[in-house]
Amino acid sequence: NAQKVYIRLDNFLKVIPNYNRFIKSNKLSATATDFKVFMTGSKRDLIDPLAKNGITVTSKQISKELKATEKTYVDAIGAKLEDARLNVTLDKVYARELSYQTKILLDLYEKMAKSNSKVIKDNAVKTIPNLKVIQKSFEEFGNPEAEAGAETTSESGSNAAP
Repeated sequence: NAQKVYIRLDNFLKVIPNYNRFIKSNKLSATATDFKVFMTGSKRDLIDPLAKNGITVTSKQISKELKATEKTYVDAIGAKLEDARLNVTLDKVYARELSYQTKILLDLYEKMAKSNSKVIKDNAVKTIPNLKVIQKSFEEFGNPEAEAGAETTSESGSNAAP
């Protein structure tokens, strides 16, 4: 899982930040910048735990199949973002897609937190809280109706006749 996370972060960094400059919302743009910083730091922070488990990120120890699968996966996300940019729906699609992708990344980190390798486990445990904050921000931007619906429900409940 640590290898997969490393490759995914590497591929995300090649695709996702290309769309940050097209984001209209200041809040979403700030979250996108936070996510780019997170990805850069997390990718760097995985090098040592992988090396301590005998895997150098530039070596052939990371399978070509994994690299190809991850590249195809992230390229599809890039195509989706490009379509959204061309259709002037980037903010909405970006937030929804990155909310989903950060959930998947969280799942991968949570699996790493159960690793038999102490350095990989420690890396995951340290990283998860930061990713949760970013994921929540994408989720809130991508689903404002849920937030508004919660407010409406609580308001209507308080205005109910006794």
